Amino acid sequence: MDILRAYSKRAGLLEDLERAVRGLVRAAKAGQQERRNVSSAGAVNRVWALSDRLSEDDIRGLVDGYRQGRSILSLSKQYRISAAA
Repeated sequence: MDILRAYSKRAGLLEDLERAVRGLVRAAKAGQQERRNVSSAGAVNRVWALSDRLSEDDIRGLVDGYRQGRSILSLSKQYRISAAA
């Protein structure tokens, strides 16, 4: 039920999910596995911590760079993170 609630919050995604389910049911009835392409239309609703992406040394370097006056843009490019992180 949680997957239905997540898809129903965005217009069009519920229809995509229903179409995929119908295709899978049709394939199951025919006794075959239907091969599907997987794609994403949006961001995952998971909050990522910097420690999920950077080592402790990287985080120290990031903070030190910021304290030394480096721009957020240059630091985000160096550490491959968003400027909002």
